[in-house]
Amino acid sequence: MQDAPPYDPVAILNSLPPAKRAHFLALYEEAVEAARHPHHYHRLHELLHTWWLKAEIYATDPDFDRTPEEILAELGEGVPLTEAIPDWQQRLRGARRR
Repeated sequence: MQDAPPYDPVAILNSLPPAKRAHFLALYEEAVEAARHPHHYHRLHELLHTWWLKAEIYATDPDFDRTPEEILAELGEGVPLTEAIPDWQQRLRGARRR
């Protein structure tokens, strides 16, 4: 996206993951239609700005909009704290004394 103007809808579209493109296009078409009315012109600019930011984020982190639950589900079961930090009980007692 470096060569295109930042709010170029084609550059934004091409930078999005394929699964997000239809959603962007639907919102873009709504914003274009709304922009025909002077009081709603700002919607198009806001949409392009928002999706330009999203495209930039997707470029570095394709999973940025996943929920924590989705990510944790892929990780499976965790490790008990006492196993991950063997001296956890000692640290906890020490923290309680302070």
